[in-house]
Amino acid sequence: RPTRLELETQFVHSSEFRLVHGEIIRRLLANGVTVYNNIALLSGINDSPEEMKRICYNCRQIGIELQNLYVAGLPVQEEWNRDRPVEATTVIDLATHLRRHESGREVPLYVVRTLLGDADFNLNARIVVANADHVLMRLLCVTKKAMRDIDPDFDWPEGVTEQDGHPVVPVRGLTARTNRDFFMRG
Repeated sequence: RPTRLELETQFVHSSEFRLVHGEIIRRLLANGVTVYNNIALLSGINDSPEEMKRICYNCRQIGIELQNLYVAGLPVQEEWNRDRPVEATTVIDLATHLRRHESGREVPLYVVRTLLGDADFNLNARIVVANADHVLMRLLCVTKKAMRDIDPDFDWPEGVTEQDGHPVVPVRGLTARTNRDFFMRG
């Protein structure tokens, strides 16, 4: 019987990798288990291009597939980044550096976790308001009509507003103080 089993890991700093991880991953891979890493971007811990490059490289060296770089929205990020939010330009700098210097397999997707699920940073989740400790993002990947086609009684959760037919959600621990025009162009 064909089955597919996937395992998610969460290494957030290159210092977390140990030889035993490689041994375990190789055994899992030999038994048909795909192992992914989702990285939580944490201000002052792994938000430099050099550190992110080390994490991505270490993952690939031991056979872990990169999945997502969570820019903001995970509970650990809401707590850790509360008083030191990640600047949106940092995410662009990381993406540019990794695309320029790494193979395609060492480049994650850039994702925000929201009240309505995950969305692609600056692709279908666009910053519309930037505050000191959080942003408001319009999610272009969902509409109230689409949600009501699934559930006629659906309404936006508390804290969600609507703009041009799309939800606008708060995302804590992320800000756009620099290069605001780029991020808030719609």
